[in-house]
Amino acid sequence: MRLLETDKWAVSSNSMVGFHSPFLPMMLPAPIPAGRALTAWPRLTYLGASPLSILQNGQFIGFQWFDPGSYGPAVPGTFGTCGVGTVRGPGLRTWDLSVQKGFPLSESKRLEFRAEFFNVTNTPILNSPYTSLNFNLGLVNTSQGERNIQFALSSTIDRWLTRR
Repeated sequence: MRLLETDKWAVSSNSMVGFHSPFLPMMLPAPIPAGRALTAWPRLTYLGASPLSILQNGQFIGFQWFDPGSYGPAVPGTFGTCGVGTVRGPGLRTWDLSVQKGFPLSESKRLEFRAEFFNVTNTPILNSPYTSLNFNLGLVNTSQGERNIQFALSSTIDRWLTRR
């Protein structure tokens, strides 16, 4: 008889760590004439690193992930000098936790309580920065995966034991 196992709390956890994903800053293509297909988006030209500027308006609008002043449009007829994967986006770190306990009500009936905590530490999961050449280039202003807590209560009846 294993009643002692059902009287204990069961705890499980899951953690995810994602590395910084590479991406490529690009120019938005000019309007495409009718009947022609877009074969590739033009890359930007790397102009060299310059110091990041801090927003002065007093409002938080996001994280400036990379310096937009380091990139410019490609010379017409060229592909640009920015290599693929030269800029890396935000990584991912999250930790989930689950706690559950079973309560035997009778030989064939059981009640289970479960609490699940997703992103326990409430670490922001930042989305990738804007990669097109405009005023948002390099800006990260969206995220996902805020802390989520779920509770569940379930009952089970073992019908095989009730048919004796």
